[in-house]
Amino acid sequence: MIFPSLSMADYVSDSLGDPRPALSASAAHTLLARSPRHAWHAHPKLNPAWQRHEEAKFDLGTAIHAIALGDNGTTFDVIAGYDDWRKNEAKDRRDAARAAGRLPLLEHQYNEAKEAVDSLRQQLALHEIGNPFSAGAPEVTLTWEMDGVLCKARLDWMPPAREGDVCFYDLKSTTDSANPMLADRRLDATGCYLQAAFHSAGIVANFPAVRPRFAFILLEVDQPYAMSVVEPDAVGLEMAQQDVARAVALWKRCLSEDRWPGYPSRVCTLDTAAWKIGRAEERAAVETREAADGVDAFAAAMVW
Repeated sequence: MIFPSLSMADYVSDSLGDPRPALSASAAHTLLARSPRHAWHAHPKLNPAWQRHEEAKFDLGTAIHAIALGDNGTTFDVIAGYDDWRKNEAKDRRDAARAAGRLPLLEHQYNEAKEAVDSLRQQLALHEIGNPFSAGAPEVTLTWEMDGVLCKARLDWMPPAREGDVCFYDLKSTTDSANPMLADRRLDATGCYLQAAFHSAGIVANFPAVRPRFAFILLEVDQPYAMSVVEPDAVGLEMAQQDVARAVALWKRCLSEDRWPGYPSRVCTLDTAAWKIGRAEERAAVETREAADGVDAFAAAMVW
């Protein structure tokens, strides 16, 4: 099913017209990277005490994302006259905006977000992909079933093409480097590979004639707002598809048994990391060499 204009609040609260708890890419990542207990706690239809939490450290990235996808102020409030949130009046206006489901931004934050998006658009104009956000529709929600499990995804951008090879782009702002040489481990750790496979499954379920590709536009949130575009390779996607299948099976079992375990209830043995073994061997070699040169053993050990 396709929801072209579902609000973010309804998406996050799982208000999809279906009583079943929907599995999302982020929930699947939490399920596998942490535990079913964490996934249960974060789901609005599973945890009776669930509340949506907003973290101020993500506000700038959220604003960049919204503006880049065409939001001209419909989802955030720009609060002028303050350099920070320390004054009570600023705090009151911030809290009122959040209570109304809107994103509060200080004026300088809003200006920074616009500057970052302007830089993004300038760089995309020179990039081989052009600006993928110039034709199509933003933030389209999809639902589908995998092995009897209700799944959902919110695409950053739905391109106009509905058949053949189509690339879907997802914008990720980052406080780290957007250097593509450093992106692989970070994207894997944050569940982006799984997201690519999960969302691709939803695209195929809703648009059978489409052969989707999935790429991430990485944008640094600090000047000079450098960006890159990266795409998982076939091996990474195949591994991510296996993770999706694992997550669906685990979610289905947890739902059917109404059991959401945390970490293992046994003592776990920690495997010594290769880097730690290598450091110990190097330290021993240095101490041996220093001792042979007549350096006090205690002084040699202090190098480490």
